[in-house]
Amino acid sequence: MGAQIHSVPAVISGEPCEVAVRAVPSWLRAYVIGLSGFRSGSGQPVGHLLLPLASTTVIVDFGSPSGLVSGAREVATTGGETEWGHGVSIGLTPLGAGALFGLPMREFGGAAIALADVLGPAATELPGLLGAALTWEHRFDLLESILSAAFHHDAAAHGLRSGQQAATVEPRPGWQAAVFEPRRGRRAAAFEPPSGRAAAFEPPSGRAAASEPSSGRETVAFKWLSGREADALEGRSGREADVLGLRPGPAPGESQPGWEVGSRSRREPAELGLRPGCEAGALEPRSGRAADESQGPGREAAALGARLGGMTAVRPDDAVLAAWLRLQRGDRPPIGPVAAASGVGRRRLERGFREHIGISPGAVARIARFQRAVGQFGAGATPAEAAAGSGLVDQSHLARETRAMTGMTPAQLSAHLRTPPILVSHTSRSSGAGRA
Repeated sequence: MGAQIHSVPAVISGEPCEVAVRAVPSWLRAYVIGLSGFRSGSGQPVGHLLLPLASTTVIVDFGSPSGLVSGAREVATTGGETEWGHGVSIGLTPLGAGALFGLPMREFGGAAIALADVLGPAATELPGLLGAALTWEHRFDLLESILSAAFHHDAAAHGLRSGQQAATVEPRPGWQAAVFEPRRGRRAAAFEPPSGRAAAFEPPSGRAAASEPSSGRETVAFKWLSGREADALEGRSGREADVLGLRPGPAPGESQPGWEVGSRSRREPAELGLRPGCEAGALEPRSGRAADESQGPGREAAALGARLGGMTAVRPDDAVLAAWLRLQRGDRPPIGPVAAASGVGRRRLERGFREHIGISPGAVARIARFQRAVGQFGAGATPAEAAAGSGLVDQSHLARETRAMTGMTPAQLSAHLRTPPILVSHTSRSSGAGRA
Protein backbone atom coordinates (compact mmCIF):
# COMPACT_ATOMS: atom_id res chain seq x y z
CA MET A 1 0.00 0.00 0.00
CA GLY A 2 1.36 3.40 -0.94
CA ALA A 3 1.62 6.41 1.34
CA GLN A 4 -1.67 8.05 2.30
CA ILE A 5 -2.17 11.77 3.00
CA HIS A 6 -5.09 12.29 5.34
CA SER A 7 -5.34 16.09 5.26
CA VAL A 8 -3.65 19.40 4.48
CA PRO A 9 -4.04 22.84 6.09
CA ALA A 10 -7.23 24.52 4.88
CA VAL A 11 -5.34 27.82 4.62
CA ILE A 12 -2.18 27.70 2.53
CA SER A 13 0.90 28.63 4.52
CA GLY A 14 4.56 28.93 3.60
CA GLU A 15 5.61 27.77 7.05
CA PRO A 16 6.36 24.04 7.00
CA CYS A 17 5.02 21.64 9.53
CA GLU A 18 6.98 18.80 11.09
CA VAL A 19 6.26 15.10 10.65
CA ALA A 20 7.51 12.01 12.49
CA VAL A 21 6.95 8.56 10.99
CA ARG A 22 7.12 5.10 12.57
CA ALA A 23 7.12 2.02 10.35
CA VAL A 24 4.23 -0.20 11.40
CA PRO A 25 5.68 -3.35 13.00
CA SER A 26 4.80 -6.61 11.31
CA TRP A 27 2.65 -7.90 14.17
CA LEU A 28 0.29 -4.88 13.85
CA ARG A 29 -0.02 -4.66 10.06
CA ALA A 30 -3.28 -6.61 9.90
CA TYR A 31 -4.83 -3.77 11.92
CA VAL A 32 -2.75 -0.65 11.32
CA ILE A 33 -1.61 0.92 8.03
CA GLY A 34 0.20 3.98 9.35
CA LEU A 35 1.65 5.70 12.42
CA SER A 36 2.76 9.32 12.25
CA GLY A 37 3.29 12.34 14.46
CA PHE A 38 2.71 15.97 13.58
CA ARG A 39 3.37 19.50 14.77
CA SER A 40 2.09 22.60 12.93
CA GLY A 41 4.38 25.36 11.77
CA SER A 42 2.77 27.83 14.17
CA GLY A 43 2.66 25.42 17.08
CA GLN A 44 -1.09 26.07 17.37
CA PRO A 45 -4.13 24.09 16.17
CA VAL A 46 -5.03 24.88 12.56
CA GLY A 47 -8.02 23.98 10.42
CA HIS A 48 -7.55 21.18 7.90
CA LEU A 49 -8.97 20.07 4.59
CA LEU A 50 -9.65 16.34 4.88
CA LEU A 51 -8.79 14.63 1.60
CA PRO A 52 -10.60 11.62 0.11
CA LEU A 53 -9.43 8.48 1.88
CA ALA A 54 -10.50 4.82 1.93
CA SER A 55 -9.46 3.97 5.50
CA THR A 56 -10.22 4.95 9.09
CA THR A 57 -8.03 7.54 10.84
CA VAL A 58 -7.60 8.27 14.54
CA ILE A 59 -6.11 11.65 15.43
CA VAL A 60 -4.97 12.32 18.99
CA ASP A 61 -4.09 15.98 19.47
CA PHE A 62 -2.21 16.35 22.75
CA GLY A 63 -4.33 19.36 23.66
CA SER A 64 -7.67 17.67 22.93
CA PRO A 65 -10.01 15.96 25.41
CA SER A 66 -9.56 12.53 23.78
CA GLY A 67 -9.03 12.65 20.02
CA LEU A 68 -11.06 12.16 16.85
CA VAL A 69 -11.91 9.29 14.52
CA SER A 70 -13.01 9.61 10.88
CA GLY A 71 -13.75 7.00 8.23
CA ALA A 72 -13.69 6.63 4.46
CA ARG A 73 -14.87 9.59 2.36
CA GLU A 74 -15.13 10.10 -1.40
CA VAL A 75 -14.89 13.91 -1.36
CA ALA A 76 -12.72 16.40 0.53
CA THR A 77 -14.32 18.29 3.41
CA THR A 78 -13.63 20.97 6.02
CA GLY A 79 -16.84 20.15 7.91
CA GLY A 80 -16.95 19.09 11.53
CA GLU A 81 -14.00 19.15 13.92
CA THR A 82 -10.89 19.53 11.77
CA GLU A 83 -8.53 21.55 13.98
CA TRP A 84 -5.43 20.01 15.50
CA GLY A 85 -1.83 21.08 15.99
CA HIS A 86 0.44 18.63 17.81
CA GLY A 87 -0.24 14.93 18.16
CA VAL A 88 -0.29 11.54 16.45
CA SER A 89 -2.37 9.92 13.73
CA ILE A 90 -3.17 6.23 13.34
CA GLY A 91 -4.43 4.73 10.10
CA LEU A 92 -6.58 1.63 10.58
CA THR A 93 -7.52 -1.15 8.19
CA PRO A 94 -11.18 -2.28 8.10
CA LEU A 95 -10.12 -5.15 10.39
CA GLY A 96 -8.44 -2.71 12.78
CA ALA A 97 -11.46 -0.40 12.93
CA GLY A 98 -13.81 -3.32 13.62
CA ALA A 99 -11.55 -4.81 16.29
CA LEU A 100 -10.84 -1.54 18.13
CA PHE A 101 -14.26 0.11 18.00
CA GLY A 102 -16.58 -2.89 17.74
CA LEU A 103 -18.22 -1.14 14.78
CA PRO A 104 -17.84 -1.51 11.01
CA MET A 105 -15.72 1.12 9.30
CA ARG A 106 -18.79 2.55 7.51
CA GLU A 107 -20.05 3.98 10.82
CA PHE A 108 -17.30 6.63 10.69
CA GLY A 109 -17.94 7.88 7.16
CA GLY A 110 -19.52 11.19 8.16
CA ALA A 111 -18.05 13.99 10.27
CA ALA A 112 -15.26 13.21 12.73
CA ILE A 113 -16.43 11.65 16.00
CA ALA A 114 -14.90 12.28 19.43
CA LEU A 115 -12.82 9.24 20.39
CA ALA A 116 -14.27 9.15 23.91
CA ASP A 117 -17.78 8.84 22.43
CA VAL A 118 -16.73 5.55 20.83
CA LEU A 119 -14.17 4.09 23.25
CA GLY A 120 -15.44 5.56 26.51
CA PRO A 121 -13.66 7.54 29.26
CA ALA A 122 -10.41 5.59 28.91
CA ALA A 123 -9.75 7.46 25.64
CA THR A 124 -9.34 10.71 27.60
CA GLU A 125 -6.04 9.35 28.97
CA LEU A 126 -4.42 9.15 25.51
CA PRO A 127 -3.48 12.84 24.99
CA GLY A 128 -1.78 13.17 28.35
CA LEU A 129 0.10 9.87 28.23
CA LEU A 130 1.42 10.34 24.68
CA GLY A 131 2.01 14.09 25.00
CA ALA A 132 4.16 13.65 28.11
CA ALA A 133 6.75 11.52 26.27
CA LEU A 134 10.00 13.41 25.73
CA THR A 135 10.90 11.98 22.31
CA TRP A 136 9.00 10.79 19.26
CA GLU A 137 10.69 7.40 19.61
CA HIS A 138 9.37 6.88 23.10
CA ARG A 139 5.97 8.24 22.09
CA PHE A 140 5.69 5.70 19.28
CA ASP A 141 6.87 2.92 21.63
CA LEU A 142 4.00 3.80 23.97
CA LEU A 143 1.56 3.94 21.07
CA GLU A 144 2.65 0.48 19.88
CA SER A 145 2.18 -0.88 23.41
CA ILE A 146 -1.33 0.59 23.54
CA LEU A 147 -2.30 -0.84 20.15
CA SER A 148 -0.74 -4.26 20.79
CA ALA A 149 -2.71 -4.59 24.02
CA ALA A 150 -5.89 -3.26 22.41
CA PHE A 151 -5.75 -5.87 19.62
CA HIS A 152 -4.48 -8.71 21.83
CA HIS A 153 -7.79 -10.52 22.31
CA ASP A 154 -8.80 -10.33 18.65
CA ALA A 155 -5.39 -11.59 17.54
CA ALA A 156 -5.43 -14.44 20.06
CA ALA A 157 -8.98 -15.43 19.13
CA HIS A 158 -8.12 -15.59 15.43
CA GLY A 159 -4.58 -16.95 15.55
CA LEU A 160 -3.49 -18.44 12.24
CA ARG A 161 -1.87 -21.82 11.85
CA SER A 162 1.32 -22.25 9.93
CA GLY A 163 0.77 -21.95 6.21
CA GLN A 164 -2.47 -19.97 6.42
CA GLN A 165 -2.65 -16.63 4.72
CA ALA A 166 -3.94 -13.52 6.44
CA ALA A 167 -6.41 -11.76 4.15
CA THR A 168 -5.30 -8.35 5.35
CA VAL A 169 -1.61 -8.88 4.64
CA GLU A 170 -0.22 -8.57 1.15
CA PRO A 171 2.74 -10.96 1.05
CA ARG A 172 5.55 -10.92 -1.41
CA PRO A 173 6.33 -14.09 -3.35
CA GLY A 174 7.81 -16.64 -0.97
CA TRP A 175 6.79 -14.74 2.17
CA GLN A 176 4.57 -16.11 4.89
CA ALA A 177 1.54 -13.86 5.01
CA ALA A 178 0.17 -14.42 8.49
CA VAL A 179 0.96 -11.58 10.85
CA PHE A 180 0.52 -13.50 14.10
CA GLU A 181 1.61 -16.86 12.74
CA PRO A 182 4.04 -19.02 14.73
CA ARG A 183 6.31 -21.36 12.88
CA ARG A 184 6.40 -25.11 12.67
CA GLY A 185 2.71 -25.69 13.36
CA ARG A 186 2.62 -24.18 16.81
CA ARG A 187 -0.70 -22.76 17.90
CA ALA A 188 -0.75 -18.98 17.74
CA ALA A 189 -0.82 -16.98 20.92
CA ALA A 190 -1.08 -13.26 20.24
CA PHE A 191 2.23 -11.70 19.29
CA GLU A 192 4.12 -14.95 19.93
CA PRO A 193 7.64 -14.90 18.47
CA PRO A 194 9.01 -17.75 16.37
CA SER A 195 10.18 -20.79 18.26
CA GLY A 196 13.54 -20.39 19.95
CA ARG A 197 13.55 -16.61 19.81
CA ALA A 198 13.39 -14.09 22.59
CA ALA A 199 9.93 -12.75 23.39
CA ALA A 200 11.07 -9.15 23.11
CA PHE A 201 10.30 -7.08 20.03
CA GLU A 202 13.05 -4.60 20.77
CA PRO A 203 16.49 -3.95 19.29
CA PRO A 204 19.54 -4.95 21.31
CA SER A 205 20.60 -2.47 23.95
CA GLY A 206 22.68 0.38 22.68
CA ARG A 207 20.96 1.05 19.39
CA ALA A 208 20.04 4.62 18.82
CA ALA A 209 16.46 5.64 19.46
CA ALA A 210 14.58 8.37 17.64
CA SER A 211 15.54 11.99 18.06
CA GLU A 212 13.00 14.67 18.81
CA PRO A 213 11.93 17.39 16.38
CA SER A 214 14.23 20.33 16.05
CA SER A 215 11.67 23.09 16.47
CA GLY A 216 8.13 23.69 17.64
CA ARG A 217 6.20 22.93 14.50
CA GLU A 218 3.27 20.69 13.63
CA THR A 219 2.27 18.46 10.76
CA VAL A 220 -0.15 18.68 7.94
CA ALA A 221 0.35 15.61 5.92
CA PHE A 222 -0.12 12.32 7.73
CA LYS A 223 2.06 10.37 5.34
CA TRP A 224 2.22 6.72 6.17
CA LEU A 225 4.77 4.21 5.02
CA SER A 226 3.97 1.69 2.35
CA GLY A 227 4.82 -1.94 3.06
CA ARG A 228 7.95 -1.69 0.92
CA GLU A 229 9.14 1.50 2.65
CA ALA A 230 8.56 -0.11 6.03
CA ASP A 231 10.42 -3.22 4.92
CA ALA A 232 13.37 -1.13 3.77
CA LEU A 233 13.42 0.75 7.06
CA GLU A 234 13.33 -2.44 9.08
CA GLY A 235 15.95 -4.11 6.91
CA ARG A 236 13.79 -7.14 6.30
CA SER A 237 15.40 -10.17 4.70
CA GLY A 238 12.28 -12.17 3.95
CA ARG A 239 12.48 -14.50 6.94
CA GLU A 240 9.94 -14.16 9.70
CA ALA A 241 12.52 -13.91 12.46
CA ASP A 242 14.29 -11.12 10.59
CA VAL A 243 11.00 -9.28 10.08
CA LEU A 244 10.49 -9.14 13.80
CA GLY A 245 14.09 -8.13 14.41
CA LEU A 246 14.55 -10.92 16.92
CA ARG A 247 17.69 -12.76 17.86
CA PRO A 248 18.30 -15.96 19.79
CA GLY A 249 18.08 -15.32 23.48
CA PRO A 250 16.89 -16.59 26.82
CA ALA A 251 13.36 -17.72 27.44
CA PRO A 252 10.83 -15.06 28.46
CA GLY A 253 11.38 -14.01 32.04
CA GLU A 254 15.13 -14.62 32.05
CA SER A 255 17.55 -11.77 32.14
CA GLN A 256 20.39 -10.87 29.83
CA PRO A 257 23.13 -8.26 30.29
CA GLY A 258 22.06 -4.88 29.00
CA TRP A 259 18.37 -5.82 28.69
CA GLU A 260 15.50 -5.40 31.10
CA VAL A 261 12.63 -7.84 31.18
CA GLY A 262 9.25 -6.12 31.44
CA SER A 263 5.69 -7.40 31.75
CA ARG A 264 5.79 -8.56 28.09
CA SER A 265 9.52 -9.42 28.16
CA ARG A 266 10.07 -6.14 26.39
CA ARG A 267 13.50 -4.53 26.38
CA GLU A 268 13.48 -0.78 26.32
CA PRO A 269 16.18 0.83 24.16
CA ALA A 270 18.06 3.84 25.36
CA GLU A 271 16.46 7.07 24.20
CA LEU A 272 18.56 9.40 22.10
CA GLY A 273 18.10 12.87 23.52
CA LEU A 274 17.58 16.07 21.60
CA ARG A 275 20.38 17.77 19.75
CA PRO A 276 21.61 21.18 20.91
CA GLY A 277 19.02 23.80 19.92
CA CYS A 278 16.17 21.31 19.87
CA GLU A 279 12.95 22.03 21.61
CA ALA A 280 13.34 20.56 25.07
CA GLY A 281 15.24 18.32 27.38
CA ALA A 282 18.81 17.52 28.14
CA LEU A 283 20.60 14.91 26.13
CA GLU A 284 20.13 11.38 27.39
CA PRO A 285 22.90 8.80 27.16
CA ARG A 286 22.85 6.16 24.47
CA SER A 287 23.54 3.49 27.06
CA GLY A 288 21.31 3.03 30.06
CA ARG A 289 17.66 4.04 30.42
CA ALA A 290 15.50 6.61 32.06
CA ALA A 291 13.50 4.56 34.54
CA ASP A 292 10.53 6.93 34.49
CA GLU A 293 10.15 6.46 30.71
CA SER A 294 10.89 2.76 30.33
CA GLN A 295 8.82 1.33 33.15
CA GLY A 296 5.88 3.33 34.53
CA PRO A 297 4.58 4.79 31.24
CA GLY A 298 5.10 1.49 29.42
CA ARG A 299 3.02 -0.45 31.91
CA GLU A 300 0.44 2.33 31.95
CA ALA A 301 0.24 2.24 28.14
CA ALA A 302 -0.31 -1.53 28.07
CA ALA A 303 -3.01 -1.26 30.74
CA LEU A 304 -4.70 1.56 28.86
CA GLY A 305 -4.63 -0.45 25.63
CA ALA A 306 -6.26 -3.40 27.39
CA ARG A 307 -9.10 -1.15 28.55
CA LEU A 308 -9.52 0.39 25.11
CA GLY A 309 -9.64 -3.05 23.49
CA GLY A 310 -12.64 -4.38 25.37
CA MET A 311 -15.10 -4.10 22.48
CA THR A 312 -16.62 -7.12 20.76
CA ALA A 313 -14.88 -7.12 17.40
CA VAL A 314 -16.75 -6.74 14.11
CA ARG A 315 -14.77 -8.61 11.46
CA PRO A 316 -15.31 -8.11 7.72
CA ASP A 317 -15.23 -11.16 5.47
CA ASP A 318 -11.79 -12.22 4.35
CA ALA A 319 -12.86 -11.53 0.75
CA VAL A 320 -13.67 -7.91 1.62
CA LEU A 321 -10.34 -7.45 3.40
CA ALA A 322 -8.34 -8.98 0.55
CA ALA A 323 -10.18 -6.94 -2.11
CA TRP A 324 -9.85 -3.71 -0.10
CA LEU A 325 -6.10 -4.20 0.11
CA ARG A 326 -5.79 -5.12 -3.56
CA LEU A 327 -7.70 -1.99 -4.63
CA GLN A 328 -5.29 0.27 -2.73
CA ARG A 329 -2.72 -0.15 -5.51
CA GLY A 330 -4.52 2.44 -7.63
CA ASP A 331 -3.93 0.64 -10.94
CA ARG A 332 -7.60 0.56 -12.02
CA PRO A 333 -8.20 -3.20 -11.72
CA PRO A 334 -11.58 -4.47 -12.99
CA ILE A 335 -13.82 -5.27 -10.03
CA GLY A 336 -14.95 -8.61 -11.45
CA PRO A 337 -11.48 -10.19 -11.49
CA VAL A 338 -10.74 -8.70 -8.06
CA ALA A 339 -13.88 -10.38 -6.69
CA ALA A 340 -12.98 -13.66 -8.37
CA ALA A 341 -9.46 -13.56 -6.94
CA SER A 342 -11.04 -13.06 -3.50
CA GLY A 343 -13.23 -16.13 -3.98
CA VAL A 344 -16.62 -14.40 -4.28
CA GLY A 345 -18.89 -12.96 -6.93
CA ARG A 346 -18.98 -9.26 -7.76
CA ARG A 347 -22.39 -8.64 -6.19
CA ARG A 348 -21.42 -10.32 -2.94
CA LEU A 349 -18.23 -8.27 -2.80
CA GLU A 350 -20.15 -5.04 -3.38
CA ARG A 351 -22.60 -5.95 -0.59
CA GLY A 352 -19.68 -6.64 1.75
CA PHE A 353 -18.14 -3.25 0.94
CA ARG A 354 -21.43 -1.43 1.60
CA GLU A 355 -21.80 -3.26 4.91
CA HIS A 356 -18.25 -2.87 6.24
CA ILE A 357 -16.36 -0.19 4.26
CA GLY A 358 -19.19 2.22 3.52
CA ILE A 359 -18.12 2.90 -0.08
CA SER A 360 -18.05 0.73 -3.21
CA PRO A 361 -15.03 -1.20 -4.51
CA GLY A 362 -14.89 1.20 -7.47
CA ALA A 363 -14.77 4.18 -5.09
CA VAL A 364 -11.87 2.60 -3.16
CA ALA A 365 -9.89 2.19 -6.38
CA ARG A 366 -10.73 5.76 -7.44
CA ILE A 367 -9.56 7.17 -4.12
CA ALA A 368 -6.32 5.17 -4.40
CA ARG A 369 -5.60 6.79 -7.78
CA PHE A 370 -6.38 10.23 -6.33
CA GLN A 371 -4.04 9.60 -3.39
CA ARG A 372 -1.26 8.66 -5.79
CA ALA A 373 -1.79 11.96 -7.61
CA VAL A 374 -1.65 13.79 -4.26
CA GLY A 375 1.64 12.08 -3.51
CA GLN A 376 2.95 13.16 -6.91
CA PHE A 377 1.98 16.78 -6.21
CA GLY A 378 3.66 16.60 -2.83
CA ALA A 379 6.85 15.51 -4.58
CA GLY A 380 6.72 18.57 -6.85
CA ALA A 381 5.22 16.95 -9.98
CA THR A 382 3.40 18.97 -12.64
CA PRO A 383 -0.24 18.08 -13.42
CA ALA A 384 0.86 16.15 -16.49
CA GLU A 385 3.43 14.21 -14.46
CA ALA A 386 0.90 13.59 -11.68
CA ALA A 387 -1.63 12.20 -14.16
CA ALA A 388 0.93 9.86 -15.72
CA GLY A 389 2.19 8.67 -12.35
CA SER A 390 -1.21 7.98 -10.79
CA GLY A 391 -2.86 5.69 -13.32
CA LEU A 392 -5.11 8.35 -14.86
CA VAL A 393 -5.63 8.54 -18.61
CA ASP A 394 -4.32 12.06 -19.14
CA GLN A 395 -4.18 15.56 -17.64
CA SER A 396 -7.83 16.31 -18.45
CA HIS A 397 -8.84 13.14 -16.60
CA LEU A 398 -6.86 14.35 -13.60
CA ALA A 399 -8.57 17.74 -13.79
CA ARG A 400 -12.05 16.15 -13.80
CA GLU A 401 -11.24 13.82 -10.90
CA THR A 402 -9.62 16.55 -8.82
CA ARG A 403 -12.56 18.91 -9.27
CA ALA A 404 -15.11 16.18 -8.54
CA MET A 405 -13.31 15.00 -5.38
CA THR A 406 -12.04 18.30 -3.96
CA GLY A 407 -13.83 21.14 -5.77
CA MET A 408 -10.41 22.46 -6.84
CA THR A 409 -8.29 22.48 -9.96
CA PRO A 410 -5.06 20.45 -9.95
CA ALA A 411 -3.10 23.70 -9.61
CA GLN A 412 -5.14 24.73 -6.55
CA LEU A 413 -4.69 21.32 -4.93
CA SER A 414 -0.98 21.40 -5.69
CA ALA A 415 -0.70 24.76 -3.92
CA HIS A 416 -1.82 23.11 -0.65
CA LEU A 417 1.07 20.66 -1.01
CA ARG A 418 3.69 23.10 -2.22
CA THR A 419 5.37 23.51 1.18
CA PRO A 420 6.60 20.03 2.08
CA PRO A 421 6.67 18.98 5.74
CA ILE A 422 9.96 18.58 7.56
CA LEU A 423 10.61 14.94 8.42
CA VAL A 424 12.07 14.99 11.92
CA SER A 425 11.94 11.32 12.83
CA HIS A 426 11.73 8.18 10.67
CA THR A 427 12.02 5.00 12.70
CA SER A 428 11.08 1.38 13.14
CA ARG A 429 10.89 -0.51 16.42
CA SER A 430 13.52 -3.00 15.35
CA SER A 431 16.05 -0.65 13.77
CA GLY A 432 16.19 2.23 16.22
CA ALA A 433 16.20 5.86 15.24
CA GLY A 434 16.77 7.85 12.16
CA ARG A 435 16.58 11.57 11.76
CA ALA A 436 16.12 13.01 8.28
